[in-house]
Amino acid sequence: MKKGMLLMLMGPSGSGKNTLKAHIEKVFGDKLSFVTSYTSRAPRPGEIEGKTYHYVSRGEFETMRDAGKFIESAEYGGNYYGIPLDAVQDALKNGNILFREIEHKGYQQIKAAVSHDQYRLIFVDGGDWEHLKRRILGRAPMSENELALRKESYNIEMALKHEADAVIVNEDGKVAAAERAIESVVRDMIGK
Repeated sequence: MKKGMLLMLMGPSGSGKNTLKAHIEKVFGDKLSFVTSYTSRAPRPGEIEGKTYHYVSRGEFETMRDAGKFIESAEYGGNYYGIPLDAVQDALKNGNILFREIEHKGYQQIKAAVSHDQYRLIFVDGGDWEHLKRRILGRAPMSENELALRKESYNIEMALKHEADAVIVNEDGKVAAAERAIESVVRDMIGK
């Protein structure tokens, strides 16, 4: 039986990880598995229960978290988000390749729960903070407080870059090169 693996994509805000994630899903979608996360936030228009998220109350989420039902969980913007442990374990046991975008707190939790032979970390490096700050502000206005939080996350994630199994450099105007690079890395990692 083939061995399952959790592929994680991490990078600072503004690094282009969402673009690269969409590319990987398009190219390898039939070879990858996806686990639906849980959240305590209300569904937004167009979101589908069980596909976008599993929607639960804060109390239900806290009960699940306290019972060890998540491999990774965090709170963002007053809402909880978590990846169900049983779904990840089942997928890995069945030889599936899971693909997840992750942030630094989630990576640390997963790293503590899963042996390295069952996961790989791909890091997206979009450049220095000033460069990413321009990208971030070019997408939408942001308060100084929000920007400070993004910079703090940037510093933490850049400090973890050396732990990545692969680093993809995503420079402005060179998205196609970054897409080719990550496609090659993923192909090598999953053996297809």
